[in-house]
Amino acid sequence: MSDKQTLEQIIKQQAATIQNLTDEIKLLLEQVQYLMQKRYGKSYEQMTQNS
Repeated sequence: MSDKQTLEQIIKQQAATIQNLTDEIKLLLEQVQYLMQKRYGKSYEQMTQNS
């Protein structure tokens, strides 16, 4: 495998890793919002709408 092919493969792997981590972050943020809403209810909704 040439240097160029090796670099292209590394870039593809890194792009896939970045996408997976981005998806995981989105899921975790949704879970945090759900749990904050469940824990604090209406007061949390008001805090998020005012900011």
